[in-house]
Amino acid sequence: MLTLPINFNHKNILLLTIKFIILIIIINFTMFTNIAFAEKSIISVIATYNTSSLQVEDTGATNTFYGIETKTYGNFGYGVLVEYPLSSKWGFESGIIYQPRGYKYETTFPNAGSDTINWMNLYIPFVGRFHPTKNFTGFIGGYTAQGFGKVTHKTTSEFGSNSTSTFKESGLKTADVGITYGAGLNFDLNSSSEMIIEIRWTEGLTNVIDTTISTGTDNTKGTIHEYSFVVGFRI
Repeated sequence: MLTLPINFNHKNILLLTIKFIILIIIINFTMFTNIAFAEKSIISVIATYNTSSLQVEDTGATNTFYGIETKTYGNFGYGVLVEYPLSSKWGFESGIIYQPRGYKYETTFPNAGSDTINWMNLYIPFVGRFHPTKNFTGFIGGYTAQGFGKVTHKTTSEFGSNSTSTFKESGLKTADVGITYGAGLNFDLNSSSEMIIEIRWTEGLTNVIDTTISTGTDNTKGTIHEYSFVVGFRI
């Protein structure tokens, strides 16, 4: 049912991003900018526009790899993050974000439209955040996400109908872990608050396809991949 071929490699994107962050760290240690050390935790209230897709591959055929990437699904979320300063330029950040996940794919009937599958989840990051300059910030770490409620199925096909179902009925698992990283800018609003604008990437490591159901999915692996545009305020 999924017809869009992969046109980029998430592993290459991850490696390039890690190299970029390592470069920033090296620059950080060679700079002589004196940034005052925050003595208390920093709270960020954020809004996100999160987009996600599902990368599917077959793990059963020997010496064979093929995969497909669904079209992206996007929608809004929000959350609260707390950064605990570790030094003048480093901190540990966690929190909770309420945001959607999902994907789209073309139906198998010619010109029949597309189907959208989406659900809500609680996303908890665990990242190291660094501030090489006053206005630039970057982070890298892990995350865990927990889906809840019902999975929504929407179609533009005349052959299908909109519905909701449980994760089990949709052939999906609720929990996921993976890697998250990103970068952004801070802008002073006053002496006690800042505005932040960030881009966040997420690379899922968990197979979110429920292989316990008897639908021929034993050799199928599906991972979630996301990027988010984040706007918020740090106080």
